[in-house]
Amino acid sequence: RTLWAPDYRWGSPEGEYRSFLETMAARLAQPERFEEFARSGCPTGTEEEIATLTRYVRVGGSVAAHVALARMNMEIDVRDVLGAIRMPTLVLQCVRDPWVPLEQGRDLAERIPGSTFVELDCGSHIPAAAEVPTILGPVRPFLERAWSSGVEDAEEPDRVLATVLFTDIVGSSEQAVRLGD
Repeated sequence: RTLWAPDYRWGSPEGEYRSFLETMAARLAQPERFEEFARSGCPTGTEEEIATLTRYVRVGGSVAAHVALARMNMEIDVRDVLGAIRMPTLVLQCVRDPWVPLEQGRDLAERIPGSTFVELDCGSHIPAAAEVPTILGPVRPFLERAWSSGVEDAEEPDRVLATVLFTDIVGSSEQAVRLGD
């Protein structure tokens, strides 16, 4: 969830977020903004890591695509389905994450039954290479516990959460009909 709600105090107020969206395209039209974005998410990154992340964000989508993604994120709220997760879940949260408050990670973990929440002593949202050992440290013990718990023998769920994505490349549906599909 991105937006504030009475039961989700970490989100942005809707008016503020909409104002952010209105000015986002103009800000992203300034090339230096991509580097600022990279540095804000990875403050411990080396110059090479920042340059790589900046390039990744810049070529990862058009300005319109970045705005559309931010607009889409405003609408997402998965809190109601988190309780349906029945597999071992590890939630890792850097205690000084500049983008996501620690409490937000803790809230996510509390909504997933039986999840494991680990606070990591790091200060990035996008980890720098130097932080990888800190981040991977709790992963191996978690996986060992999950494997030894016999999860693969668990009963099949009676419900499944699924997403269906339909895309229509110009004229492809008509072409499929012509071909008998």
